[in-house]
Amino acid sequence: MRMVVVCGLLAVTNAIGCGDDDTGSCPPGFMSAGAACIRSDGGAECMDEEICDGFDNDCDGEFDEHVTRACGAAMGICTVGQEVCVDGEYGECTGIAPLDEDCLRDGDEDCDGTVDEGCGPCTEGSTRVCGNDVGACSFGTQLCRADGSWASECSGGTAPGVELCNGIDDDCDGTTDEGTGGAACGLETGACSAGMEFCVAGTLACEGGVGPADESCNDVDDDCDGSADEGVLTAFYPDVDGDGFGDSEATPMHACTSPVGFVNNAMDCDDGCDVCWTGASEMCDGEDNDCSGTADVDEFACEQSAPTDCPTTCDSVGTGTCSTACQLPTGTECAPPAESCDYADSDCDGVVDEGTLAFGAARSPSGTDVDDVRLLPTATGFALFMLDGGRTLVQRLDSDGAPQGAAETIDTSGTNAMDVAAISSDVFVVVRRESSSVYARRVTISGSSIDPNPGGRTLISSTANALVSVAVAASSSAIWIAFAETDGDLFLARSNQNLGALVEQEVISPSRIAIDVGGSNRQLELNESSGAFTIAWEDDDGRLRFGRLDDGFGLSVQDRGVLDSSGHDPLIADDGAGNRVVAFVSGGSLRTWYLDAGSWGLRGGRSAPPPFGLAIPYEVSTADVGTFQRVDAAHSGGRWLFASHSGSTVRLTEVDDSGSLLGSDTVTSSGLQALALASRSDARTALAVGRAAGTQSYLVGCP
Repeated sequence: MRMVVVCGLLAVTNAIGCGDDDTGSCPPGFMSAGAACIRSDGGAECMDEEICDGFDNDCDGEFDEHVTRACGAAMGICTVGQEVCVDGEYGECTGIAPLDEDCLRDGDEDCDGTVDEGCGPCTEGSTRVCGNDVGACSFGTQLCRADGSWASECSGGTAPGVELCNGIDDDCDGTTDEGTGGAACGLETGACSAGMEFCVAGTLACEGGVGPADESCNDVDDDCDGSADEGVLTAFYPDVDGDGFGDSEATPMHACTSPVGFVNNAMDCDDGCDVCWTGASEMCDGEDNDCSGTADVDEFACEQSAPTDCPTTCDSVGTGTCSTACQLPTGTECAPPAESCDYADSDCDGVVDEGTLAFGAARSPSGTDVDDVRLLPTATGFALFMLDGGRTLVQRLDSDGAPQGAAETIDTSGTNAMDVAAISSDVFVVVRRESSSVYARRVTISGSSIDPNPGGRTLISSTANALVSVAVAASSSAIWIAFAETDGDLFLARSNQNLGALVEQEVISPSRIAIDVGGSNRQLELNESSGAFTIAWEDDDGRLRFGRLDDGFGLSVQDRGVLDSSGHDPLIADDGAGNRVVAFVSGGSLRTWYLDAGSWGLRGGRSAPPPFGLAIPYEVSTADVGTFQRVDAAHSGGRWLFASHSGSTVRLTEVDDSGSLLGSDTVTSSGLQALALASRSDARTALAVGRAAGTQSYLVGCP
């Protein structure tokens, strides 16, 4: 009971307050009684809890609020539920209510604690339908046990499951997807906000939130990944020179809009040059206008006033200064480089590879006991002819002096002396002495094939001295052959290039050739250059003589002269333009005399001393003189090359046209018996050495 004041009087009543009139301020369920509100049902007091009677029992202004009671029982298929009070009356029970007992199902449907009462016993082994076919469920089968009761298991059907949001009544209660939503979803990051999951048409959907969007440049995390504006900021580069192109070497500033002094490209390779950017036209101004990495050279020959490579007058690469018009220096303004070993005249002095002479690696052509060798250039390399134990052999060498294929036999035995001349780059004439007879034959070398017997051999003479060498020279129209007969008379024979129309005549008597210096030495030499034929021989007084051969003088020797009062082993070489050099051994030295083209006298006169007659030191001991003295010479790239020997040492010497020594090199080869030297038009030179134990060949030049 509450104590209240009614119109100034103290009283115990069921009133909850005072009002000024009949309407007052009474809550629902009360009425005005003077200055007080009393329960309209005449109740005596306010209660602590509301009851289901349609009145405001707890005097809070509402009636029957939140009044519920339990209903039903948890037995059989029944479940306890709840009744809610509405307007003074309880509503329906939310639990599962009893049903009539179903004898077709194994369960207590009427919730009285007894299963299938009144259904009677079943026959053992019989079956009945069980379960239900609502939603995802399907009927199964129950089996009658031996005691006449139905087994509790329902086999073969589909039982209720957990309800999922999939458009299926998984729990088989007649309602689909109920209770499968309500979870929070989405993000609470950046511009995103969370929503709630709802099951819509069998699929959970997040509604009521804000999802990710494509990132835009607005300082907001639109895609809700924790970063704002990533991937949409623009890189801006400083543009100091104001040409509209940003500095490619600067660190960019990333922003949504361009800061002052910045541009959105990095095409400027020099931000201090306002005419330099990628794609600009190159100008002759010393600047790299088009940002190619080099100034001026993309559209001009070189960089203005800068050091540059340039073509020399001899087609090598020299150095100079680029002109103010960005043109390469020419002529003397382009300084040639130092000479290098490259088979070219790099320093433009008219001589190829001078001072770089060197022997390459030794090669091993055929041959077992080679007494004499001849080496001649071919279209693709060199041809090596060998006198090997009486056999005459020929083998191809490539342009580096390396053997190519096997050697071919020209004549099988009996050769005492030989010489070879070139009719063309692939046709050669071989002259050999066999006992007292002299024979000649043509040999063709074409590509990788050798034909050693085109047309067979031609007899030149049958009365040649067995101790004297033979010599041959050839042009495209004539072949000259020199040999001596028994008493030392020097004979000449002339033929056409097919070894036909042979003419033979003695031309030297009484200036006989020496026959007492050994059959393996060189006593005769013939040379052809630019259609002119020159002969040199050692006479029986030990003097070295020379002269000119001319068809117009009946096979006689014209312009005869004495090269040296004491000389032997003559060798004639030419430069291909008619200028010749005669090399020979005299007084333990290798001596040379030069004959100019068109002149049949010695350069500077027949008796002229050096430098017109140049003496090259010839390191031969006294014991070597008269036993083996071989020399050879060739012209290569504007200089003369001379090969000589001392014991087992072969020396190669290079000399210019004025007689100045340019360089030399040596190589050791034991058992020396012969040597030969040859140069090609490309300045490649090879040396062949005949030895008692075989043959060796070397590339001379750039090993």
